[in-house]
Amino acid sequence: MHNETIQHQLNHRSIRAFKDQVLSQEDRTLLLEVARQTSTSNFFQQFSILHITDEKNVELSAKSVTNLM
Repeated sequence: MHNETIQHQLNHRSIRAFKDQVLSQEDRTLLLEVARQTSTSNFFQQFSILHITDEKNVELSAKSVTNLM
């Protein structure tokens, strides 16, 4: 069976290779809207987005998230 939606989901990958660049307000707004529209298996639109600009807080947050996993 060929289904564009199924193929899209099968091709989905989460890549967490972050770049040292600032996102524009327009990009941040767009990403927030995408997160709001993304469905989950529980029918909740749960997501967490951190907007961190201080390098010390970036490192602290990365350690905290790693400890949760």
